[in-house]
Amino acid sequence: MTNHNRGSVDPSRRRLLGAGAVATLAGALTFGTAASAQAADKPQETNVYDVTSWKISGRPKVTAQSDIGAVINDIIADIKKRQSAPDARPGAVIMIPPGDYDLRTQVIVDISYLTIAGFGHGFFSRSIKDNVDTSGWLELQPGGSHIRVLTPSAAPQAFLVRRDGSPRLSGVVFRDFCLDGVEFPPDGNSYRNGRTGIEVASDNDSFHVTGMGFVYLEHALIVRGADALRVHDNMIAECGSCVELTGAGQATIVSDNLMGAGPDGVTLLAENHEGLLITGNNLFPRGSSLVELSGCNRCSVTSNRFQGFFP
Repeated sequence: MTNHNRGSVDPSRRRLLGAGAVATLAGALTFGTAASAQAADKPQETNVYDVTSWKISGRPKVTAQSDIGAVINDIIADIKKRQSAPDARPGAVIMIPPGDYDLRTQVIVDISYLTIAGFGHGFFSRSIKDNVDTSGWLELQPGGSHIRVLTPSAAPQAFLVRRDGSPRLSGVVFRDFCLDGVEFPPDGNSYRNGRTGIEVASDNDSFHVTGMGFVYLEHALIVRGADALRVHDNMIAECGSCVELTGAGQATIVSDNLMGAGPDGVTLLAENHEGLLITGNNLFPRGSSLVELSGCNRCSVTSNRFQGFFP
């Protein structure tokens, strides 16, 4: 663990005592109880959407399986159209049932109170698969709600979260699905492919990233300007870098994750954070970087397991 303290930095945002509350939505995320989303040309009467039943008007060949990114963008556009009044924007849930989905179009999240949820992180070690004889293996790729990140180099993030104006985005949740970068050319050991799982690029409040699987991404999770962020119970391994908390932040919790970055990346980086809590994590990078704190104050690093594997 390294701490390069560059002096106290005021994040210039209100101080919070803890992470903001986000409803569990357990009932809404159970098959058989959540209403199916309607086609884009029919009235949408619920704020719960299913990517497998959503149809993009005028693009009948685009499905969640062929490009889940385009489908989620269209759903978000529908939410914004239906929730147009500033005092009546409860947000929505976008469900991703178990299955394999290609993401070819970058998703832009620019609304608050949005939960994107799957049914299992489905982590699978692509690194082992790329370095041993897999004859007779019973699984050859991730499972659960499995998204293959196939974004172009011009828009490398699977999910780009950002919005101008006030207030800042709040209450966005990513939970229980897998973001898979598919390959690290040329042999699975470069840890470079230009792909990012989730990047939050504007100030934010009370975001949750929980129960996720990240594999074979050059950058798994980047969050700028975090306030009361919770990164909890994720499997983030075989990525170039795992969790990068950039710019400044406060009152963030990083807990109970299993994480290991590549030889040249960072497993957990925090810049200019106040009151950061890092606890209960199991960190096992293939390089020297476990926890790096730069310009951080009054932070707690407790009850973690650190094991660095040096190449």
